[in-house]
Amino acid sequence: MLESLLNFIQQKYEQPVPSAEKRLNTEEIRGLLDSKRTKDLDRRTGLIAVHPKGSSLNEAGFIPKLIQVSNKLDVTPEQLLGAISLETKGTFRPDIKNKFSSASGLIQILDSTAKELGTTTDKIRKMSGTEQLDIVEKFLLKSKKKFPKTGATNSDVYMAIFRPASVGKSENSVLYRKGGKRYKVNKSLDPDNLGYITKRMAGQIMTPHITKAKKILSEYKQRKSPP
Repeated sequence: MLESLLNFIQQKYEQPVPSAEKRLNTEEIRGLLDSKRTKDLDRRTGLIAVHPKGSSLNEAGFIPKLIQVSNKLDVTPEQLLGAISLETKGTFRPDIKNKFSSASGLIQILDSTAKELGTTTDKIRKMSGTEQLDIVEKFLLKSKKKFPKTGATNSDVYMAIFRPASVGKSENSVLYRKGGKRYKVNKSLDPDNLGYITKRMAGQIMTPHITKAKKILSEYKQRKSPP
């Protein structure tokens, strides 16, 4: 079964699997499974070749837990994964840090926010992506009650991270106007130079990341299905 899995990965992703001398034997792999050392298992069976080094997507438990968290938050897995893609610039690295601020991790939590959540940004960056999803859930739960009964829009999910005060408000509500400091910082969200930024305009930045998330989740489901 393990040999079949490795061969399937090689054929599907055109990625080489570890050579025989580097590959674990059956008993060693069972030992890793028994000890739940999933990171070692992923790396040494070749699964890590599916995504860039350091990506949370290489963690065996990341996507299953992300799906569980998204269900608790009443958002889709695509929306949550898309938001993480946006915040980490498509890297999905749990240790990522903004070069201009303290913002850290999968949803770029600030020092002040981390303190409110009972942790620190240093601790967050040392967590695996799977572990960090507990912090993501705890933070986003504050916005869950404001999501529309018809379901959270992509904009709502982004606002829960970017500007929680706008969660549940009209898509046409104005976030920032020209002349203000926040407008200047987020000028890229007003490509047509309208002089203001609405929730809808800000939410559009999620679109390519939602598309990317759908592809990742689709490939994950295919990997979970027998070849």
